[in-house]
Amino acid sequence: MEEANQLLTIGQIAVALAGFAGIIATFQFNKKSNVKRGEAIGLSIIVNFGLVSAFFSFLPLGLWNFGMSTQNIWAISSVLASVNYFGYIYYIAKHYSKIKVKKIKSKIKYTLLFLSSGSIILMLLFNAFNIGLHQEYGPYFISQLFPLFMACYMFSLLLLKPIWRSVRENEVENLPKE
Repeated sequence: MEEANQLLTIGQIAVALAGFAGIIATFQFNKKSNVKRGEAIGLSIIVNFGLVSAFFSFLPLGLWNFGMSTQNIWAISSVLASVNYFGYIYYIAKHYSKIKVKKIKSKIKYTLLFLSSGSIILMLLFNAFNIGLHQEYGPYFISQLFPLFMACYMFSLLLLKPIWRSVRENEVENLPKE
C-alpha cells in the first residue's frame, strides 16, 4: 500500500508542527507578553489541525490491519473525516460567531476557509457513497492535505509575526525626530 507512506509522512509532519508550535508558544507567550486573540486561535488551529490530521492519517492504516478492502477503507475513512470536518465547522461557527471581523482580508480568508471545508465535505461524502468518485484514495488524500496546509500557514504566522512586530517597533524607534 503505497498510500501508507504518504499518510505516514502527513502524520509525522502534522505531529512535528503541533510539537514545535507548543515549544514556540512556550517561549513566545510568557507572563510579560500580551497574547492576542488571533495568536491564540492560530495556535489552537495548529495543535487541533495537526493532531487531528495525524489521527486521520493513521486511521486508514489501522483499518488496513483488519484486512478490509481498499474501497471499504477509503469509504469508512471518508465518512469519518467528513463528520470531523463538519463538526469542526460547526464548532467554529458556534464559538467564534461573536467575534467581529473588521478587515476585508480576514473576511475573505474566513470565507475561503468555510468554502474549502464545505467542498471537502462534499467530496468526501461523494467518495464514501460512490457518487462520481469511486471510494478511492485521492479525495481522502486531498482532505488530509488541507488541514496540514492550514497548520503550516498558521505555524509560519506564529513564527514570523513576532519577528516582524519587533522589526516595525525598531524602525519606529529609529526614525529621525523632527
